[in-house]
Amino acid sequence: MIPVDNIAAGFVGEAKGDFVGLWEVVHTLTEEFGVHDRRELRRETLLIVAKILGGGLLPGKLAPNGGFNYWPETDPKTILARIEREWDSLGHDPHLVESICWFALPPDQRPKPLRQST
Repeated sequence: MIPVDNIAAGFVGEAKGDFVGLWEVVHTLTEEFGVHDRRELRRETLLIVAKILGGGLLPGKLAPNGGFNYWPETDPKTILARIEREWDSLGHDPHLVESICWFALPPDQRPKPLRQST
C-alpha cells in the first residue's frame, strides 16, 4: 500500500521552501514505489494531489524571476479535473519539462525573497 498521506505531507513540507512540481509526485511513485501501470500511476497521483490541495497548496505555473502564476481554479475537484484534461492532452506522464503544474503555498504564506545587497 502506498502511503499517500505521508507522501503528500512531505510535499506540503517541501513547499515551505520551494515549489513542488506535479512531475515530482509522478517520479516519487514510479521510482520509490515502483508504480508503472499508467492507470494506477494517475489514480495515485491524483489522490496525493488531493491531499496536497487539502494541505493548503495551490497549483500554477513557474514564472520568471522566481515568481509563480497561480491557476484561477481554487476548487479541488475543478483543479483535479484540469490536471486530468491536461494529462490527457500531454499524451504521456508529466516530467520536469512538462510538469502540467506546480504547487506553492498561497501568496500570503510564501517566504519573501531575500534582498541582494548592492
